[in-house]
Amino acid sequence: MKNCVNRIGSVLAFFCLLATGNGQPLSSATNALAQGSPLSIVAITVEPASLGPRTLCRLSVKIENRGSHAASSFHFKVKIKGQEVTTYRRTYLMDRIDPGIAQEIRLFNFWTSDPAGPSSGIGGPLPVEVTLDEAQWCEVGKQGNVNEMKLTGAVEGLPVSKSLTLQVKGSL
Repeated sequence: MKNCVNRIGSVLAFFCLLATGNGQPLSSATNALAQGSPLSIVAITVEPASLGPRTLCRLSVKIENRGSHAASSFHFKVKIKGQEVTTYRRTYLMDRIDPGIAQEIRLFNFWTSDPAGPSSGIGGPLPVEVTLDEAQWCEVGKQGNVNEMKLTGAVEGLPVSKSLTLQVKGSL
C-alpha cells in the first residue's frame, strides 16, 4: 500500500511539473500559462538566423492582446543560457498593444559570446527564455494635440513565458 502511495505521489508531481511548464518535455508548452491570460507571447525572434561566436543578436517578442483594452507598461524577465539578464529588472517598456492585435516588441540586444555574460563563446545550444512578468491595461485619448495614455490596472493571469533554443556554430 505504501509503495502504491509513493508511485501516485511521483506521478502527480510529474504532471504538476508538466502543467506549470517547468518540465522539459513540454518545451512548446512554456507558454501554457498564457491560456488564462489575455496577453500571450506568440513568438521570440533572434536575428541573425545563423549565429556564431561574437555575434550581436537582435531580440524581440511578439505579444498578442486578446483583452478588451489596450495594454502597455510591459515588464520582462529574460534568461540567456539560464542566466538572468539583469538589465530588465527595472525596465518597463511603454509600447502599446491594442486589443485584438499581435505586435512585436523589441527587447535589448545581446552578444553570443559576451565575456561578462552567460555565454563562454563556445558553439552549442543557446537557450533564450522570455517571461512577460507584468503589464498594465491603459486608456488612450487625445487632449488637444497631445496623445495621452492612462494606466488603469494590472493585467491578470501573468506571468507568461516562452523559450527558444538557438544553435551557435563555431568557437572563438
